[in-house]
Amino acid sequence: LFRCTYFGTAATWYSNTFDQLLQSVYWAYKLYTSASDRDGNTYTNEWDVKKIMTFCTYEFVVGELKKRGQTDVRKLLTACSGKIEEVRLWANYIKHKGGVDYKDSQAEDPFKIYIMPVGTTPESDKPIENFKSPVEIDIDENSEVMSNVHSALYDCITKVIETIDYDSYKLQFGGTN
Repeated sequence: LFRCTYFGTAATWYSNTFDQLLQSVYWAYKLYTSASDRDGNTYTNEWDVKKIMTFCTYEFVVGELKKRGQTDVRKLLTACSGKIEEVRLWANYIKHKGGVDYKDSQAEDPFKIYIMPVGTTPESDKPIENFKSPVEIDIDENSEVMSNVHSALYDCITKVIETIDYDSYKLQFGGTN
């Protein structure tokens, strides 16, 4: 149980880490300034953070980086995304689609119960047998995948940090004291 919990938590955190990396790039390069809402209105200073963040998607960020000629940062993000795609799929199932199954974590059903409308037979209608996730993970086989994702994210974050001009975000004080 603990292994499954830790594995699922790690997958979710790694996926969230990539999302936060996208947000860092989105804000640092002011990509939101190219956004247009459903009504075709382009970004203005009146937009609140909630509205601005609706455009912070992988597709928007890499597309806007391409339009702006920021190919180095774009390559870092797309390469990282490719390396962590499987874990992001797992995290998506964990967060939004009822979870994943872990190999050997449950015993086989001791018997089957069929739920069927009155007047039908097992031969006439397909019975509902179970509600298993379409994703099954073998933790032992996939622990190396998680380790590789950790390294890929670390490398990507380190390289993306180097591309951001943090001096432009410093507080500026007038005069000398």
